[in-house]
Amino acid sequence: MDLSLSPDDDAFRQEVRAFIRDHYPTEMRVKNPYTDLTKQQMLLWHRILHRKGWIAPSWPKELGGTGQSITQRYIWEQKTAAADTLPPLPFGLTMVGPVIYTYELPPSATVSYLRCCASAPRLPPAPRCR
Repeated sequence: MDLSLSPDDDAFRQEVRAFIRDHYPTEMRVKNPYTDLTKQQMLLWHRILHRKGWIAPSWPKELGGTGQSITQRYIWEQKTAAADTLPPLPFGLTMVGPVIYTYELPPSATVSYLRCCASAPRLPPAPRCR
């Protein structure tokens, strides 16, 4: 079985490394980010990821997600963990948000929730869920 990365996935891996190197705030590199950072400092990384379009990698692209392949999501998780970055606060983006869009709550609820999680000023209107 060949487990080597495709050229596209290798390019994505390099892009992730460079993005973290160039954009992860130095002041966030602390021993325990969950206790040593303020909420505003934690949300700074959210805002940076949102500007890049990477705040919700597991969400459907039409709802503000990345549209990444499962391999790219693995690469993202691997590289952010290796760089010891603060993961996006998980409750909203991995638990609440998917419930909103999976169970067909109004699309505005999904967009509003993502705005709240990312503290984003603008997102496109979401289409009707299923």
